[in-house]
Amino acid sequence: MTISAVRKFDNSAIPAWAKACGQYINSARAVNDAQRRGFDEALLLNSQGLVAEGSGENLFVVKKGAITTNDRDASILMGVTRASVLEIARDLGIEARVAPISVDDVLDADELFFTGTAVEVTAIREVDGTEIGSGRPGPVTHRIQDTFNQAVRGELPQYRRWLSFVRQPVSSRT
Repeated sequence: MTISAVRKFDNSAIPAWAKACGQYINSARAVNDAQRRGFDEALLLNSQGLVAEGSGENLFVVKKGAITTNDRDASILMGVTRASVLEIARDLGIEARVAPISVDDVLDADELFFTGTAVEVTAIREVDGTEIGSGRPGPVTHRIQDTFNQAVRGELPQYRRWLSFVRQPVSSRT
């Protein structure tokens, strides 16, 4: 991942928490630039120079076993997967904070991971060539990722309320 030169638009211009197709141009510019430079993903900063989010993901910083993610005032989309991970962390007894995140927080993290509909829970190995932790998914990321995966497969009763089951039609024999 790379820290993008493309800034996330400010909530005072367009509310970042409202999904609107025009907002994706900002993220597309950032990730296209990152990929041209050999990175997989971009991390956008907000107008204050603090971390906002990835091109389509919320960011979590792991430090000393606790997780931190930012909030609406950082110009982020308030993701459903983000909210799910905060609930999972609480249930697992992992300290979770919602607070501003600086670039230094990112570069000094023990672990980093993204959350989102497409990426679900995905570890981040490096930022602009700086290896994060051991360069492999860490234990906190693994615990949250494993629990999330079990939850979305319907294997954990406490999260079944998140799911909508679709009945398979009965096939007719002719």
